[in-house]
Amino acid sequence: MTVRINNEQVNREIDTIRGIYRKQTFWKYHIVKISPHEFYMTTNPDSRHLYIRHAPSYFVKLEIPQDDSKQSQVDKGFRLVFRQVGNETYKPIVIEKLNKKDGGGWNVQCQYNEHVNGLKVDNIEGRNLKEMIAKFSAVNDTNYGEDFTMIKGYQFGNGLHVCGLRERRKNLFSRGKIDGVKLAKANSVYFIDTVLFKSMKWYDPVIAVFRPCNRNMKNKIAKSMLGMNSMKAKKYKLNVDFGRMNLKKGDGHGGREEEEGDDDDDDGDDEDDDEDDDDYADDDEVDDEISGTGGDGGYENKDQKIYEARDGLIHRHPKDDSPNDYKVGWLTIYEKGRYFEKVAQGGNWQMVLGLTFAIGFEKMIDKYLKELEESGTSEDLSFRFSRKVSACKVVNTSQIQDLDDLKRFPIVVFFISSYGDGEPCDDGIRFIQMLKDEKKLHIKYSLFGCGNSLYDDYQGAAHQFKKLMDGLGGDLVGDVGYSDEAFNGVVDDFETIWASN
Repeated sequence: MTVRINNEQVNREIDTIRGIYRKQTFWKYHIVKISPHEFYMTTNPDSRHLYIRHAPSYFVKLEIPQDDSKQSQVDKGFRLVFRQVGNETYKPIVIEKLNKKDGGGWNVQCQYNEHVNGLKVDNIEGRNLKEMIAKFSAVNDTNYGEDFTMIKGYQFGNGLHVCGLRERRKNLFSRGKIDGVKLAKANSVYFIDTVLFKSMKWYDPVIAVFRPCNRNMKNKIAKSMLGMNSMKAKKYKLNVDFGRMNLKKGDGHGGREEEEGDDDDDDGDDEDDDEDDDDYADDDEVDDEISGTGGDGGYENKDQKIYEARDGLIHRHPKDDSPNDYKVGWLTIYEKGRYFEKVAQGGNWQMVLGLTFAIGFEKMIDKYLKELEESGTSEDLSFRFSRKVSACKVVNTSQIQDLDDLKRFPIVVFFISSYGDGEPCDDGIRFIQMLKDEKKLHIKYSLFGCGNSLYDDYQGAAHQFKKLMDGLGGDLVGDVGYSDEAFNGVVDDFETIWASN
């Protein structure tokens, strides 16, 4: 039954929203980093995604094995544990990458639980749920149809593949759309079932695709903003406000992220970036993507924009991606008839969701852990502090484009790491330079320095920061806190001495 309200404008809005929701043929997860070793997966990260298909949200914990060898983390292995938000009854989905000496494949362990029910994804009621254990083995690169090669892939049985795809080209100028659709960005991962879905078009057997968030592209954007004036730079902010994401309820409603745009550009790892010209927008198009007023990207009322979902593969440049420095990537799961139905021997949803993200994350884990080594100490403490203080917003200094924005907060707490000869880590260098270029900055602030007394200049970055703030007129609240990583005292110094005060 359709209910009509005696207001034509409201009815038009309802019809538009209903149309947006019903024509979406997939679920798209936004994978957000909420601490160095924990992620949050949600289909509805903020109120602009309110009318996009819902599916259960998950907390994902990254577990690293104890291994002091010099192998890459890909070879050492790791584990991802997915816990459904708001449902402690169900056992977690566990996806484990095996050590290279054990074959280097994947073990999948989960219950037959989540299933598609109409436009929703529901849980099977009851506690007597069967468990599924599957092993995906590494396979050599193999042909996929006439146009593609499955690369760096894993296989279960004869028909399930989780892999990258690379176009086989006969010459430099043949790259383009095949069956009307290009491959997703470089380093994307595809879950493909070639048994149940015979390929009429190359993307028909694709059950899911993981697209990594392009950090390099955002760094380029941040650098280009240094030459902009303050007003224009504010349009391009790449922030995420965790205070507006309701993690306890398993959704992200109740707030609005400040940034818009897409992250569907190749990240520089693809040798053919220069050929993909139509994946890049010119300056005017970028401005439209960020400050757009609806159209293909969604519907905008007088209060805020409501997104229309785009999958990132068949429909390129999704405005609803809303990229930011804390987003790991996006996982799209396609509606495939009865593939995710409620059956006794199901389990497809858990396997597709968990394994596609896990193998996508495998491609970036060594780079990810290297970044944690450079800036992870101060970042980890900032997240710990945010859990102690309500209404606390965590922002990496690389995101700050205008120091005047700091004046909006009653107090700003800085966590600064020192390396080598007392230098700040990579993401703090630009911020220090911004302070040097500033004349006055009247804010209340607290400071916690992370350092290692084995370095030549212990806590050099924190000392430099405090000296700059003193010169700018900053008002220090409390004592400066210091921790010494040489004696593994970072967390203890923070928890027992500084944060408690």
